[in-house]
Amino acid sequence: LALAAGGGDIPLGQAERKVLARLALVMGESMERSEHFGRMRNRERLAVVGQVAAGLAHEIRNPLAAIKGAAELMEEEGSEFASIVVEESQRLDRVLSSFLDYARPFDIVPQPGKLNGVVDSAVRAVMPALRGIEIQTVIPPESVTVMLDADRMKQVLVNLLMNARDALSGRDGARIIVRLRTTPHDAVVEVEDNGSGISEDVSHKIFMPFFSTKEGGTGLGLALSQKLVSLHDGTLTFQSVPGRTIFRITLPLYTS
Repeated sequence: LALAAGGGDIPLGQAERKVLARLALVMGESMERSEHFGRMRNRERLAVVGQVAAGLAHEIRNPLAAIKGAAELMEEEGSEFASIVVEESQRLDRVLSSFLDYARPFDIVPQPGKLNGVVDSAVRAVMPALRGIEIQTVIPPESVTVMLDADRMKQVLVNLLMNARDALSGRDGARIIVRLRTTPHDAVVEVEDNGSGISEDVSHKIFMPFFSTKEGGTGLGLALSQKLVSLHDGTLTFQSVPGRTIFRITLPLYTS
């Protein structure tokens, strides 16, 4: 190791090497603390916004219940429009429920856990809803350990699997592949389907709250899933071409 100066390189002595090594270590620790502090501040802001939004949603839900009750009475009396009011009130109530799930602060309880079992449990949970679809799982026999809240991560996986099912509606040769693999630092779970794919003109909106390509969808499933993965210090991404869409969860591997 040497420093360039003027006409040539000046070799560094042992003391200088130690100073530079220590400086690099301090800089690395400082950057890590800064990133951690930034994540904490972001979570605090989200928590405040979530509390305000949850309060607003509750205020909407109270009169909504009254409207629905009155419409049901009108329906009993034979009003031709009452059924429309009841149906739309129920739909709005479902949207509010999904919104509350998305907006409220989450208290996840991460602990070292085997991701293999969570993936397997999620697949088993949705199997009755996947009739007529070929399911392939590629899960390594060795344990893949990450810090996770097992229930919340299963919730994310179930949502991705159900989305894949919806994308395959009416398609011949429908297939879903679930993979679990590792890189030197991360665990990666992939949910792949051979549906029509996500068009480029909507791909940038796919994780936006209230955006949905499904009729009657609330547009909060993927937004909530991304939020939950983020709380695990992970990422949820996707790639899509006609005939192949992959949603990918990446989580840091646990190191004791």
